[in-house]
Amino acid sequence: MKKRHQYKYLSKSILLEESGLPRIHLLTILTITITILLFIIWSNFMVVNDTVSVKGYVEKHPFSDSGFQLIGMVASKDIASIKLNDPIKLSISGVTTKNKISGKITQINENPYVDRNGDAHYQIVVVPQNENQVMSTLTPVLYDKMDTRIEVIVGSRSLMQYFLGPLWDASNNSSY
Repeated sequence: MKKRHQYKYLSKSILLEESGLPRIHLLTILTITITILLFIIWSNFMVVNDTVSVKGYVEKHPFSDSGFQLIGMVASKDIASIKLNDPIKLSISGVTTKNKISGKITQINENPYVDRNGDAHYQIVVVPQNENQVMSTLTPVLYDKMDTRIEVIVGSRSLMQYFLGPLWDASNNSSY
């Protein structure tokens, strides 16, 4: 018959058998398992967007319904990841809105603009969702050449993919 010895460490009891191996309580295992399962379920529903941040400006445009169009200048290193109709989130300097304005890219200029530093930028035109409604509320506060910040959403993945993706890629790329 095996003897059991009970030791108390930091107010938690661990039962040890003669072999010296600890026996963890069933409740602890169950709690850890449930916690891990809840994290896995939660992280599959949480979405992380991969974005490219673009500086832009408001431009007067006589042929637009609102009289303005929103222009972004994409760096040459980022242009390959951007496509027509990619979703965007837009904020305009000096204009307070409850949330960022959603929209999409409607035009990408093929010819780069080279600035004074020699950096190439490509011009994109973005249109807010519900353009008439959004622009009619913004038009009174918009001025030509106002700064904008455009976040182009180039992909999205779950929180689980975000954290485990590098590990998955590393394991697939490693040679045995």
